[in-house]
Amino acid sequence: MSALVIFSNVSSSDNSPHISVVSWHDFLAAAHDPSGFWIDASWDGDLDQLALDIRHSQWWERLAFTEAPCANSLLDGQLTLAEASLRCDRAQLARASLKVELVGLVPAERLLLYMYIRGKYLLTPRYEQNSKGLYVYPLVEALGGKDEDAAWFARLTRSQLLNPEQLYDRIRVCRECGSGHLSYIDICPACSSIHIKHTPSLHCFTCGHASRKSDFEVEGALICPKCEMRLRHIGVDYDLPMAQYLCRTCHNSSMEARIVASCFDCKHIDDPEKLDVNEIFSYSLNSRGLEALRQGHFYGPENRGEAINHVLPAYFKQLLLWAATTYERYKTLAFSVLLIEFTNTDELLSRLGANKVYKLIDEFTLRLREVVRASDVTSFDTADRLWLLLPFNTPDDAEARLRAKTSEMQPENGPGLTIRLKVFHAPRDMTRGDDSDAIMTRLIEN
Repeated sequence: MSALVIFSNVSSSDNSPHISVVSWHDFLAAAHDPSGFWIDASWDGDLDQLALDIRHSQWWERLAFTEAPCANSLLDGQLTLAEASLRCDRAQLARASLKVELVGLVPAERLLLYMYIRGKYLLTPRYEQNSKGLYVYPLVEALGGKDEDAAWFARLTRSQLLNPEQLYDRIRVCRECGSGHLSYIDICPACSSIHIKHTPSLHCFTCGHASRKSDFEVEGALICPKCEMRLRHIGVDYDLPMAQYLCRTCHNSSMEARIVASCFDCKHIDDPEKLDVNEIFSYSLNSRGLEALRQGHFYGPENRGEAINHVLPAYFKQLLLWAATTYERYKTLAFSVLLIEFTNTDELLSRLGANKVYKLIDEFTLRLREVVRASDVTSFDTADRLWLLLPFNTPDDAEARLRAKTSEMQPENGPGLTIRLKVFHAPRDMTRGDDSDAIMTRLIEN
């Protein structure tokens, strides 16, 4: 079990593997590298400031839980200490499976990694009246800074590396500065003055004259200024058509005023239909985002030797699809797909901690290279699920080689990885129309 840092005003037990501190300053002074953070109900510090301190630190991606309910989106929710410890270990395992260096990540990469290690994480907006765009993403600000968040986060959402989920709002913003602080003003269509007045008008049935109501008012009575007919009964002598707008600057009268949007921040004025429209969504990480994260930091030139025969999940699917379609057409390319699942990672995390568990997995994958041929391809699509594509292979040969190797990898003392091996072979298990998704789904569900 890896150590958490516990923020508490109560002294912890000497037998506890965790480190107890009373402030962020004390934590920094202690020079610990925790698997995560937990704030107990006794702690009386500033929770919001602590959340910012964590996200602005070198431990920005670590999970942080509270014992008491908390609405701060920079924290990961309410859990017991035991539950928090297990979740933090699993997050450490997920991060280790990427083999990504945390130093030097740009804000977009930091956000993708943050979301990935939390599983089904949902990035949600918060309405903030004083913000330029009316909505903010607190995590985006914490990881990238307020001054640059609009630019890099907008590029990230446009790149389709995140899936839009729930639509929270649709707002119109200034084309010049992007501000949502707009005033919608009636102006004179002739001179654009805002000094206009909405005035009622009258229509004389006798002569047809229509004008402002004030033009008909004479000593308390209504008299048509054109035909001088006294108007007594509405609907008989006159009616009230659409009101007019009178400009006090140019004295123009018009039946309709022009509506414009004026930006409070940059003073730019524009027609409402020309404003930019922003849709405010919550977002989740998709496979393209994960692939971009992997491509950016996993398999750079410095570690391609370690990753030989190991490809991205999307590329693995493409290779499998090629193998399946080639076999279906020519009936000559026999191949096997093997799924190796580590089924006891939760149990091992609680007993050994994340460091030892991902070392076990690293050792397994390293030794697996001894039985993987130059033509074989491997890929992790989750931290505890490994795929192998073995072309020109018999199912018995593939399964026998791997079972023999996995039995050799179990440690002599202490718990080891429990491995479940599933095999698909073409032509033995092939059905008409099978593609990569069908084959992989069948192996996962069987």
